[in-house]
Order: sequence, then structure tokens, then C-alpha cells
Amino acid sequence: LINRLTYNDELINWCDVVVPCGGDGTFLLAASRVRDANKPVIGFNSFPHKSVGRLCLPTWCSNDVKGALHALKEGRFRWMRRSRIRTTITCEAKVLDTITPVDLHTLHYCRWPFARLPICNLKVFIGESVTSRVSLLRLQIDNGQWTHTKSSGLCVTTGTGSTSWHFSINCLRTHSVLELMKILGEEFDVKLETSVERAREVAERYNQKLMFAPG
Repeated sequence: LINRLTYNDELINWCDVVVPCGGDGTFLLAASRVRDANKPVIGFNSFPHKSVGRLCLPTWCSNDVKGALHALKEGRFRWMRRSRIRTTITCEAKVLDTITPVDLHTLHYCRWPFARLPICNLKVFIGESVTSRVSLLRLQIDNGQWTHTKSSGLCVTTGTGSTSWHFSINCLRTHSVLELMKILGEEFDVKLETSVERAREVAERYNQKLMFAPG
């Protein structure tokens, strides 16, 4: 039994299975350190009454841990394979000399001109260290044409990671949908059911499409 500060590569290599207990953040932290695609990560939501825990086992498993472990032992489950993003940072050597390595959960990034991070991520967010600054990015996808963007940052995610930052960044709130429905009704001279309940249904339908399969 360890915590996130004592969670290290030696223990990960030693164990047969990683069982994080917490929420989605704890699951993502645990999974990001596992480099063996055949080593399972099974998450228990430690606070199912307050946290959804989309990446963890179903809620009943948290309420009946003994029963959940018994089901796992008997093989009454199915594995879900999740894709991850490998992140590579490139930079000019002279710039690296001015950068101090950052320790994120005891992960020390290598200070080389072409450095591959020692983790695989389920989502990556790139932004300025000073939040008031705008990010000017030059992007290329699958050897396609280079494009220039100006934004508050860039979020790249897998299906698993789409339930977190990607969802929070893009999800619509009920009151926003309600106002939009009223504007559409006036603009196109059509009668729409502009109730809070209907707006909530539309928002939920849209938001569900923001989360995609983990494969």
C-alpha cells in the first residue's frame, strides 16, 4: 500500500497489477507511469457519492470491495484497452541551458535537445506558464500542412482522456443552451420549447458526443 509520493518505477515493475484508489486523476497518474501494455490498471473510486470516476470500476465495486475482488478473481469482467499519447519535446540546446527541470509527481524531465518524456499520457495540455499570455503554436497533423494557431492553449486527448479536460473545456451548460434556443427561435421565427428541462436534455445530448471510445 503506497501513496503517490512513494509510487515509483521499481514498485511498478515488481507488481503484477496496479490498483489506484481515488478518482480519475489518481487513475490517470497511476496509468501514466505504467509502460508495460500488458500490465493491468484497475481503479477503485474512493468517493463514489461525490465523484463520478468514469475511468474506475462501477460504483457498486466501491460499495462492495470484497465482492468486486471476488468477481475479479473469478474472471467475471472484461478488459478495456486504452490508447495513450507519447509526448516528445524538442527545443534548441541554447534554450535548454536556461530552463530548470520541473518535477511533476517525482518525474524529472531530461534536459537534452531532443527529449522524450518518460511517460505515456492519456491527454496532453500545452499552454503558457503565465496564464495571461496567448499561445502561438505551429501545428502539423499526420505530415499534413502546417497551420498557425493563436489560442489559450492546446489539448490533445485519447478517448480515455476525453472525459476530463476535453469534456470540461468544450461542454455546454444548460443556461447557455437555453439562451441559444431562445435566439434561434427569434432569428428563424420558429416556436421552440424553451424550458429548462428541454435545454438540459439538449445540452446532455451534445456533451455526450464530446466523449469518445477509449480505443
